[in-house]
Amino acid sequence: MEYMLTFKAIVVTAAASLVLVACAGGTAADKAGGETGPKTLRIATADGPDRPGAEQIEQFAGQVEKLSHGQLRIEPVWEANGEEHDDWDQVVARKVVGAR
Repeated sequence: MEYMLTFKAIVVTAAASLVLVACAGGTAADKAGGETGPKTLRIATADGPDRPGAEQIEQFAGQVEKLSHGQLRIEPVWEANGEEHDDWDQVVARKVVGAR
């Protein structure tokens, strides 16, 4: 059960990250009109890198980088909720809003 909740949290967080990036507007371009380099997205999880869901996050990040030919990278943020264990998703959401 905990495994499925962790997996669902990863999927929801990844989807939300991609939607936020898609809604961010224009892209940075060099003088020739091309993109300046790879984009890095952060995926937050309440788990640490030693938890079972960490392997899924790492695989997801690897697939994104591979399929985007290195133009999109996923950076895991482990234990993003800090010391707070209740409502970790709300803690992370407040951090995202505050990062603007």
